Amino acid sequence: MPTVIALTGGLASGKSTVARYLKEKGYPVFSADEAAREVVAPGEPAWAALRESFGADYFHADGSLDRARLRERVFRDPQARARLEAMTHPAIRTWLQTRIDATDAPVVFVEIPLLVESGRPPFVDQVWVIDCPKALQRARAQARGLDTETIDAILAAQTTRDARKAVADAIISTDSDWKATRQQVDNLLKNLQQTAAP
Repeated sequence: MPTVIALTGGLASGKSTVARYLKEKGYPVFSADEAAREVVAPGEPAWAALRESFGADYFHADGSLDRARLRERVFRDPQARARLEAMTHPAIRTWLQTRIDATDAPVVFVEIPLLVESGRPPFVDQVWVIDCPKALQRARAQARGLDTETIDAILAAQTTRDARKAVADAIISTDSDWKATRQQVDNLLKNLQQTAAP
């Protein structure tokens, strides 16, 4: 079994940038967000459960889930979010586990934005938290085109920086430039390579 390291962090903290860099370095990286898209594809069990629970209004004419509309709903309705998570999280974890089991790499990364909120999966050996101040999260999210109301709703639904740091085996700070972030990642990888290499 490979060593499985989870990457987690809040909105616009830099998770995807770190994940891309790890891919460039040759490490397998699997994303819970990708899993979330696949497990709600038309015909999948989670798709059917969502359609029954939320109704046809949350689906496009071709049958695919209207992710933007559902996201807007669940970030403003905690009960709806709980229903969504109950229907999708088990399928997402199975999707990730299947891909971990299929690789022969000694180290595998999984990007799980809501790891603290949803609970640490049993297959995760280490947690690397990607961290930056909330003001910087807001600025980055706005630069992506998100409006203030949506940013506030997403941040309110996510756990605190302190809660993430409490479960971290390592913390990667992204409040400086990319060179500084990359150096932190490289140092962590160097430590890993003492026992395993991609």
